[in-house]
Amino acid sequence: MTDAVRYATLADVPRIVELARLEHHLSQWGDTDFDAEAAAEVASHFINSMGHTLLVTEKGYLAGLLQPVGFNRKLIALEYAWFAKDGQGLAMLHRFHDWAVQMGAIAVVAHDYMHSGHLSAVLNKRYGYGQLGTAMVFRIDQRMADLAALEPQPEPEPEGAEA
Repeated sequence: MTDAVRYATLADVPRIVELARLEHHLSQWGDTDFDAEAAAEVASHFINSMGHTLLVTEKGYLAGLLQPVGFNRKLIALEYAWFAKDGQGLAMLHRFHDWAVQMGAIAVVAHDYMHSGHLSAVLNKRYGYGQLGTAMVFRIDQRMADLAALEPQPEPEPEGAEA
């Protein structure tokens, strides 16, 4: 455990929201609105809720939660959001791993959305993480707009035409 990584408090929420704003801008969700109030509510939830954790560094955060495996009552620790602009990303993951062990989880699941595989290779080679499927996304908001644009539009009435 590094001193740079600690559990977040409600006093950290404004800084977490600003980091989330930056992450949002860099993410595939950057074309959607950023809602600072919603981000603050999510951060507060992870700070205050049982089975959830929110770790922070100077310029980073990692939110995670416990979830049953689904086939039994054993727990896995899922990384929900992970963003670091201070080089402390792996330190946060190690601290999350420690939390997961303390909480009785049998596995840690972390995602590599922003690094397109580089982080996955590091986690696999250095720390023994293995791949768990492939995350995929279907953007309903964009696809519905695309489909609506393809629908035939009614022909406009010529000027002077009687109804």
